[in-house]
Amino acid sequence: MTQDHEPNTIDRLIAALSESPPTFCSAALLAVLTERLRQDQKWGVQHHTPERWLAILGEEFGELSEAVCETIFDNGLAARQCGGYENMRREAIHVAAVAVALWECLSRDKSASMTHRRQNAPLHLQGGAAAEHCKCESGCSQEDQ
Repeated sequence: MTQDHEPNTIDRLIAALSESPPTFCSAALLAVLTERLRQDQKWGVQHHTPERWLAILGEEFGELSEAVCETIFDNGLAARQCGGYENMRREAIHVAAVAVALWECLSRDKSASMTHRRQNAPLHLQGGAAAEHCKCESGCSQEDQ
């Protein structure tokens, strides 16, 4: 379990979502939760700027779009392997899980760091090197999180 997820809360949520008979909503939420836990295990808790999250979410949405297009259009056998209902469902779960990760990050950051980033946007938006050398009044010396 990751540091951001309390085991008791996760266990209760999984139990509630796993009750029978399962509904489409509970099955979808359980799949999103499972994917979020897998993402945290694979990459650890992610701290990104909103624009970086948007890029990650856009990449996942692009994969969902590809799965949908390859399901409904005949682009040949190789392309068709990127389609199908299972691929569409998997990519939809990835989109939802990344959106949840974005929400989690925004909730951790709260208004203090967002205010800091807005006030120092030209420095922070130039990337990691510029952020490392940020000369803002708060003495920030971190890369974008």
